[in-house]
Amino acid sequence: TGAKLTTNIQDIVEEIPCLQQMIINQEEIRRISQVNNETLDEQAKLLLDNIGYEPVSYDEIIINSGITVEKLRVMLPELELKDLIQSTSGGRFVRK
Repeated sequence: TGAKLTTNIQDIVEEIPCLQQMIINQEEIRRISQVNNETLDEQAKLLLDNIGYEPVSYDEIIINSGITVEKLRVMLPELELKDLIQSTSGGRFVRK
C-alpha cells in the first residue's frame, strides 16, 4: 500500500491486526486477574505474592510466606483451580 501518517499508537495498532489481538488478549488477562485477586482472602494474596513468574519450590514458599505446610496443602490446589498458578516438574510452582 502506501505511506500513512501516524499521529498516535492507535494508528499503528489499526494497521497491524495481530497487535490488535495481542492488546485484546492482554486486556482480558488483566480483567481476569483483577477479578480473581478481588475474590482472594488476605492469606491467598500473600501466597500469590510469594509465587512469581519463575518457578519456586514448596520450601521456598514456606520460608518466604510463613504459611504453614497444612495451609499450603489446601491453598496451592485452590490457586491452581482458579488458574492463577501452575505446578511444574520437580514440585515447583509458578504464577500464570
